[in-house]
Amino acid sequence: AWADPVLAQPTITPLNVPPGGISSSAAGADVDGSTVVGTVLSSGDEHALRWDTSGVLPTLTDLGTLGGLNDISDAFGVSGDGSTVVGRVGNTQQLQPNHAFYWEMSTGLMTDLGPPPAGTAAWATGANHDGTVIVGYHGSGAAHWDNFGAPTILPPISGGSGSAAWGVSGDGKIVVGWSGTPSGQA
Repeated sequence: AWADPVLAQPTITPLNVPPGGISSSAAGADVDGSTVVGTVLSSGDEHALRWDTSGVLPTLTDLGTLGGLNDISDAFGVSGDGSTVVGRVGNTQQLQPNHAFYWEMSTGLMTDLGPPPAGTAAWATGANHDGTVIVGYHGSGAAHWDNFGAPTILPPISGGSGSAAWGVSGDGKIVVGWSGTPSGQA
């Protein structure tokens, strides 16, 4: 015998757009949904955002950019506990390649995960539960950053070319993503 689980009815919570914002999009949420991350678009700029949805009204934090030529940012993922946001920073004029970043709630600082190889780009797309393992794309393949160190490039499936990591398990031991194969993509 078995019983149907009782599912909560889904609800839609509008996430506010900051003053001057045209639109926003959400890309990830922490384990309990109290932290949502994404991007806001406003007259030529785009910035990574972190919404705290635990209160009566969602509050937001503009995560900014790394400065210099980096004038845009996008948040693609958040750690399970909501403390670490990951994404990419870039330049609207494409004067330099995209760099992967992480932002920590405890410091409020955005940190570059290091420059990608010449002529390539990097993005951070996911983080484990406490944010100590970050995954994404760096240069020519899937990347794994452990304790914010240099990236470890994860190889594609045997005989394939190119890969990207999209997510990581809570304990940081399982990485999921995409890989080219000898006959196409997997």
